[in-house]
Amino acid sequence: MRKRYGKPFRFKPKHPEKYVGDVGRITMRSTWEKKFAIWCDLNPSVLKWNSEGVAVPYYHQIDGRMKNYYIDFFVLLKQADGNTVKLAVEVKPHYETQPPVPPKRKTDKSQRRYLQECVTYQQNCDKWRYARQWADDNGFKFVIMTENELGI
Repeated sequence: MRKRYGKPFRFKPKHPEKYVGDVGRITMRSTWEKKFAIWCDLNPSVLKWNSEGVAVPYYHQIDGRMKNYYIDFFVLLKQADGNTVKLAVEVKPHYETQPPVPPKRKTDKSQRRYLQECVTYQQNCDKWRYARQWADDNGFKFVIMTENELGI
C-alpha cells in the first residue's frame, strides 16, 4: 500500500546559470517541488541551487538496511545582511512530518492506512536524522518545507 505520487517530470529553468548540475536533467516529483524550484530560479537572492544532487546514506529501521536519501534541494541564499547561507531543503506534506494519529474506527482499511502512515513517518524520521547530521558536517542548514511555508 505504497503512496503514489504523480509521474516525475522535467523542469526547465529560466536562469540555467544559477543551477548547479545538468540543467537538462532537473526532475520534479511533485507540483510543490516545482513551486519551490520556480522560487529558486526566479528569486534574485538565490545565487545557486540544485535538485537531488547528493545521496545521503541512512539506516532504514523498518527494512533494517542502509539506503540512499536524495535531499530535494540545495540552495545558496544571499541574506539581507549580505551573508550567505547554505540550505538543504526537503519538501513534504505537513501530515508526513507529524506522528500518525491512530484511527478512531478499527476497520481493516483504517488499520492498514495507519500502519502505512507509521512506516512513512518512521522512514522520514530516519532520513531526516541522517540529513541533519550530513548538513551539520557540510555547513548546511537542513529545512523541511511544507504547504504552510510554500503558501499552498
